[in-house]
Amino acid sequence: MKSKSSFFIVLVLAVSGIQAQTWSAVGTGMDNNVVCLDSSGGSLYAGGAFTEADGNPASHAAKWDGTSWTALGSGVDDKVFCIKGYQGNIYAGGDLTMAGGNPANYIAQWNDTSWYALGAGISSTGTPQVQALETYHNKLYVSGAFNFADGVATDFIARWDGNSFTPVGTGMASVTSSLHAYNGYLYAGGAFPNAGGSPASRIARWDDSVWTSLGTGLGPNVITTTVLSIAAYNGDLYVGGFFSTAGGNPAANIAKWDGTSWSALGSGTNGYVFSLAVYDGALYAGGSFTLAGGNTVSNIAKWDGSTWSDVGGGMDGGVRAMTIYNGELYAAGGFTLAGGNVANHIAKLILPNRVNDSFRDNNYVNVYPNPVCDFLHLRLNNVNGLTVHITIRNLAGEELISKETDCSDLTVDVSKLPAGLYFLTTVFENSACCNTPLVIAK
Repeated sequence: MKSKSSFFIVLVLAVSGIQAQTWSAVGTGMDNNVVCLDSSGGSLYAGGAFTEADGNPASHAAKWDGTSWTALGSGVDDKVFCIKGYQGNIYAGGDLTMAGGNPANYIAQWNDTSWYALGAGISSTGTPQVQALETYHNKLYVSGAFNFADGVATDFIARWDGNSFTPVGTGMASVTSSLHAYNGYLYAGGAFPNAGGSPASRIARWDDSVWTSLGTGLGPNVITTTVLSIAAYNGDLYVGGFFSTAGGNPAANIAKWDGTSWSALGSGTNGYVFSLAVYDGALYAGGSFTLAGGNTVSNIAKWDGSTWSDVGGGMDGGVRAMTIYNGELYAAGGFTLAGGNVANHIAKLILPNRVNDSFRDNNYVNVYPNPVCDFLHLRLNNVNGLTVHITIRNLAGEELISKETDCSDLTVDVSKLPAGLYFLTTVFENSACCNTPLVIAK
């Protein structure tokens, strides 16, 4: 008869035969598309076309605290395309014209109690829309499809200081859909051929004074070419969207700028790249595509610097947004299945064998006994008043036990779980994260 220790070794070795990455639902999710995500002030915020979160009313905006979804008051009246924390408040932009039951043209502020308009809001000679928000040099930058912000001429991009809007140079020549602050600059992407009155094809850099192009940018120069997402990875800038060239060379919907020139990421993707995120030493791309680097994927893929790979089986619908919250990657969009599991429009990625470097260096957590029959004991080192989230999941990624503590010792009753292999996830408030194989032995 095998001992519990040998049983543990056999099961942990068996993990190599199990899919390394799995997706888990975030509560019961939403009733319609989630388009944007932001982690601010210890919470995860989502915006989109939904009107319910966790089965309760939540009009186009909601907050996840690690356990459940809550509405932001009575919400807003139409789709939210971008959401961002700034100066302790949450800002939402999109198609909305009412927030908390009061007029708020295309952008509004939530202060954790009430909604407020930003002056007269956004307006346009056409149909206004706010598509991106980003903080840079203590200002909130707002971009999209508009010509005025609180009555001030601001072509397609403006900045808010908490009291008023001001222009960003002379603005852009067309819709500006993405913003990203990196290495002392603000990068803007969209469908524009010019920025600040000078040629800048779909991507430009702002230094708080002037706009500068990034080489010859993205092409071809047709109305459908656009940049929808921007991220920094391994010291370089990456852009995703819908384009076929970068710097005049082939690059299918995703490309890298190294500060001097553009390059492709293998053969790229066969469809739109809506979102980019850096997590666990890799670049993740989400969108509407089934191939990445020639490999079969499903709307999300991982780039490790040289090759593309699948991410936990992907999603059955487009991935519109990604962010990191409590040390884990969250993805949202038009899907209802993630990795084959039910996940209504939002899911989080589980990496079973991931150990954050800060855990290795600081010995954050000790787990014993393992294997365990009834009570699992955790010794949490270097807590220092931080909130620690502990979850236990089965191999399908289903969350079975969830605890939160700010103490250094925790006992968890696992006696009701059947024998088998599980994963214990320990996430510290400062984003240090560890996933530990756990054996329940009866």
